[in-house]
Amino acid sequence: MNPNPGHIEPGLLATFIAVADRKSVSGAADVMHLSQPAVTAQIKKLEDGLGASLFLRSVQGMRLTAKGAQLYSYAREIARLLAEAQSAVAEGNEPGGQLKMAASTTIASYVLPAALTAFCRTHPRIELELAVGNTEDVLRRVREGLYPVGLVEGLPHAPQLRLKPFVEDELVLIKGVGARAEEIGRKTKSLRRARDLSAMPIIWREAGSGTRAVTERALRAAGVNPRKLSHEKVIGGTEAIKAAVAAGLGIAFVSRWSIQDELAHGQLAIIPLVDLAIPRTFHWALPAGALPPTASAVTRYLEAYPPALV
Repeated sequence: MNPNPGHIEPGLLATFIAVADRKSVSGAADVMHLSQPAVTAQIKKLEDGLGASLFLRSVQGMRLTAKGAQLYSYAREIARLLAEAQSAVAEGNEPGGQLKMAASTTIASYVLPAALTAFCRTHPRIELELAVGNTEDVLRRVREGLYPVGLVEGLPHAPQLRLKPFVEDELVLIKGVGARAEEIGRKTKSLRRARDLSAMPIIWREAGSGTRAVTERALRAAGVNPRKLSHEKVIGGTEAIKAAVAAGLGIAFVSRWSIQDELAHGQLAIIPLVDLAIPRTFHWALPAGALPPTASAVTRYLEAYPPALV
C-alpha cells in the first residue's frame, strides 16, 4: 500500500507528458535523452506515488487511462506555468532581438501558431521571423546558416545538421460529414482494410509531395500497390484537399494536425483502417554548433511546453 497516495514529484511530469504525447516509451526516451528503462522506472514511480494506473499498454502503444487523461491536463498546465515563471524571473536576462526560424508547411500552418503565440507572449523582446518551405528548403536554409533553427517533417537525411524529435504526427484517412458527403459516406461503410481502398475515390497530393510519398510507402508495406488505386483526383495543398473532402469529392490522407478544428466541429471524420497506420515524427533541424540566444530560447520553451494533438 502506498503510504503517501497522491504524491507527485514535479520532475516526473515532463517524462509523463513525453510518453503521453509520443504514445511510446522509446519515443519519450529519445526526446528526454534517457534510456528506455529509466523512462519506464519514472512512470512506475509516478503511478506508485499516485496510487493509480496512468497508461494502458498494448501493441498499439501507450494510451492514457481516465486517470492518466485527468493528470495530463494538469501536467500540461503546470509545464506552461513553469515556463512562464522562468521567463518572468529571468526577464532581466531575457534574450532580445530577432528570432529566425524556418519550418515546413504543415508544421508552420498547424503546429506552430498557438505555440509561438504563447512563446512570444512570454518573450516580448524577441522579434519573430518564420520562413515556410518544403523540408529540403528548410534544411538548406539551416545548413547554409541563413536560419539558426528549423522544423521539418518525416525522417529527412540531413548531413551537417543535428536532428532532434519535436512532436509526433499521423497521416489519417478522412471523409466529409453531412449531406454534401452523403454518397461518400455510403461508399466508405465497407472500408475496413487498406485493400478496400481500390474501390474508393481518393484525392491525392501532387507527385513529389512528402505526404504522398509517405502514404504510398505505407500502402506498399500493407500489401497495396498505390498505382492500382484511383488517381483521377489530384489537388495541391492541404486546405484545398480538406475543402474538397468536405464537399464530398472523395476521401484523402492528411496530417492529423491539419484537421483539429474540423474534427472538433464535426466537419470531417477519420476513417480507421485496421491494417494501416502512418505515424511520423516532426524534427528540429539544428546546426552542429551552439545556437544564438533567441534560437536557444525557443527550443527550450517548445521542449518544455510542446504542442499536443487533441
